[in-house]
Amino acid sequence: TVTIPRDGLRPENEVYVVDNKGKAEIRNVTVLDTSPNRAVLRGGVEAGELVVLSPMERSRVEMTLKVLDAKNPDNLLVDPPKPEWLKKQEAENAKDAEGSKKKGRWGKKKKDEEKSEDPKSDKEASAGDDTDTTSEEN
Repeated sequence: TVTIPRDGLRPENEVYVVDNKGKAEIRNVTVLDTSPNRAVLRGGVEAGELVVLSPMERSRVEMTLKVLDAKNPDNLLVDPPKPEWLKKQEAENAKDAEGSKKKGRWGKKKKDEEKSEDPKSDKEASAGDDTDTTSEEN
């Protein structure tokens, strides 16, 4: 027999068991006894297996799960590898972050950079300093 927290027992006498790669599977169990805090099971679950205690829809079992220790949530028991699509997205976000360092809010250039890159502002700044070096003789 195996005793699990009552939250691990799902409707229709099922439990969700997670392997060391974060893949969950639904298992049917034989329930010997339950209370508000625990469920005593015979068959379907072995001692030491990881049982999902969190509320979770049946349809979510197909997802890869990160598993935390119920007694100490800071303790990570299973940390599955990131899927390829997430790695690509993070790489794109890192590139975007590099590009956005040069821009201010809303994707506009910062004022300091506008002045140094805008040739019009350079002409305006030097317009008052121009002196006419030509002279007319009468």
